[in-house]
Amino acid sequence: MHGDSRKDFAAFLPEGDVGAFAKSLYGTLKNDFTGTMALLRNPDFQRLLLEYKRKSKVFLVSHTTEDEVSSEWLIRGLDGKEYKPEDYLVAFSEYVKSHESDVQAIGVLLKHPQDWNPEVLKALRDKLAATPQRFTVENLQRAHEQRHKKPLADIISMVKHAANQQSPLLNAAERVERARGALTDRRLALRKLQERPKTRAS
Repeated sequence: MHGDSRKDFAAFLPEGDVGAFAKSLYGTLKNDFTGTMALLRNPDFQRLLLEYKRKSKVFLVSHTTEDEVSSEWLIRGLDGKEYKPEDYLVAFSEYVKSHESDVQAIGVLLKHPQDWNPEVLKALRDKLAATPQRFTVENLQRAHEQRHKKPLADIISMVKHAANQQSPLLNAAERVERARGALTDRRLALRKLQERPKTRAS
C-alpha cells in the first residue's frame, strides 16, 4: 500500500489504519453492527478497498550476476524426515536386509518364492507403507526413476534389488517378457531332449 492510501482511508477509518480495522472487525460488528455495516456497504469505501494506491514495484537487474536455479525431489517419511532419492534407497536396502527374517513377506519373496501369492504381495505393500520412511510403491518407483533412470519398477524387483544390488530392476512388462523367454527356453530344451536319438544297450 502506498503511503498516500493511508490518507485516503483516513476519511473512513481512524488514522487510516486498515490493519487495525481488520483485526477489530469482529468486535466492531458485535458492538456497533449497524454503523460497521453501513461503512462496509459504503460504495466509496468498497471502491477504495479495491483500487487503493499500491507501491511501485521495483525490479533490479544486475548484469554481472548470474542466477542459478535448481530443484530437488525429496521424499517425506511418516517421521517427518525428508530423504533424497539416493538416501531413501539406501534406507530401503537397509530395511530389507535387516527384516528378511521377521517380515514374512520379505522372507517369502527372497527365500521361498514358490510360496509367493497375492496375499503375500498385499501384506508386503502394507508393511512397507507403514514404516517410518513410508516405503510405498509410488515413492520407491519415483526414487528408482530419479536414481537409476528406471521408471515403474515393480515391487518384486525393487525388493530383490535392495537385498542384492546385482539383481535387475524390472517393470511389469519386462517381468512378463522374461518369464515368457524362460518358458520358451525350457520348451526348446525339452524338445531337444525328446528328439535326441535313443541308444540301444549292448
